[in-house]
Amino acid sequence: METSKIKYNAFVISENAQASNCVKCGSCEKKCPQHIRIREKLEEVVNTLEK
Repeated sequence: METSKIKYNAFVISENAQASNCVKCGSCEKKCPQHIRIREKLEEVVNTLEK
């Protein structure tokens, strides 16, 4: 798990993007051809990697 947190934090720094920045509007889910529940997945990322 620690390696995942390190990689996530490196991505956040390089791309200036955090999962917690999601405003949960759902527009990404409407465009997703695989019908992934992106808002739910981002919440999992927040709870797992940002805390």
